[in-house]
Amino acid sequence: MNLFSNAFKFTPDGGQIQVRAMLLGNGNKAAVIIKDNGIGIDQSQTEKYLNAFTRWTIPRSKNNYGTGIGLHLSRALMTLLHGTIEVKGNQDGPAHRLS
Repeated sequence: MNLFSNAFKFTPDGGQIQVRAMLLGNGNKAAVIIKDNGIGIDQSQTEKYLNAFTRWTIPRSKNNYGTGIGLHLSRALMTLLHGTIEVKGNQDGPAHRLS
């Protein structure tokens, strides 16, 4: 839910949020990719957003709210489930991948 929340929070009205789900390997793993065309983040900063209490500080956005725990907690839960979470910044906005 945190990944959806971030996508909605940082994508402007009229923007796009894409969700793709697929089975991996022999079908015993799944991947979910959430991609948006929101404000985006610098690729060199993506790893820091998975740390606790790191918040986006975005000069061109009024949405600088939240605790900064969401992606960290999401990563911790995925680790407990033997999964991974990745955040990729790019020109089209951030993409979050769970597998």
